[in-house]
Amino acid sequence: MQLLLLRSESGPGPGALQESSEIEENAAPEKSEQFELHAFEAFILKTTSHTEGQPYQDDAEAHQLQGSSQKVTRGHSGIIEGSETTEAKPLVILPTYNEFRNLPELCAAIFQNLPSTDILVVDDASPDGTGRWVAERRRYESRLHLLSRPKKMGLGSAYRTGWLWALKRAYDPIITMDADFSHPPERLPDLLALWQQGADLAIGSRYVTGGGVRDWPWHRRVLSRGANGLTRFLLRIPVRDATAGFRAYRASGLRRMDPMSIQAEGYSFLEETLWRAHQVDLQLAETPILFCDRTRDQSKIDRREIWLGMVTLLRLFRQSLQDRLRRARRRRPRS
Repeated sequence: MQLLLLRSESGPGPGALQESSEIEENAAPEKSEQFELHAFEAFILKTTSHTEGQPYQDDAEAHQLQGSSQKVTRGHSGIIEGSETTEAKPLVILPTYNEFRNLPELCAAIFQNLPSTDILVVDDASPDGTGRWVAERRRYESRLHLLSRPKKMGLGSAYRTGWLWALKRAYDPIITMDADFSHPPERLPDLLALWQQGADLAIGSRYVTGGGVRDWPWHRRVLSRGANGLTRFLLRIPVRDATAGFRAYRASGLRRMDPMSIQAEGYSFLEETLWRAHQVDLQLAETPILFCDRTRDQSKIDRREIWLGMVTLLRLFRQSLQDRLRRARRRRPRS
């Protein structure tokens, strides 16, 4: 496993915001709860009271993973030496829309590769019965959770909703991945290892040594490479794969990022999230993965998503320039 850690060199992050998020879990009545997060003022998270079915019996009953202390080396950007072992309570967030054909097998693979984890499915009223399967399955699997939303609300909204749910319940790290097997569940332990070694944001990367893509047509390869190169150049983000969605976030890092203020809603949400992590000086790390194009159902990236990605990138580039100018003025000596 290749472990590449990077450190951004940007200034402090944005201020706190306040937002309400409506969530429905298993179509139960809603209950409002107010909670505080470190980097925010306060959020109101409307959620259901949490009731579980019969717990899943596994040979290894422990739901906490104890990692070993490791030493990570990296290049000129700096080094984390012998980071202390941190006890993990991981959560994998799966945004879904019509993933019934993939989800049962994927959940089994996630639990097999990371038995200590819980899974949160954020389902946008999938007409194929994705949410209904989760609601039924969680009666027998205590590690599986469901947030059912009334309509299709987008990837960014799904992640923000899932993050708030996870932070309220003290999960750490908080892992995001696609629900179509594009991201390999067998690499989940690698992301967890980076988190244990001090990374605030660990990325499963297609474009570091050892990574790659499979079953992609040439135009998707060109588009992905171009988007990554442009993002890295314009925003000065020191990672090889800036558009990857297979990530593990440290809870304290998420709070510092103020995710509720992220404006992008589609897949460009991933770029803005990474830019925000860079802005607040989080430790970034990458480990190689083989990205496999979905073999069931259809991709959800269309021309509109590509256009919105360009708009988001230009907006962030403009904001980055403004931030650099402000820092340059502050450093300029007074005559």
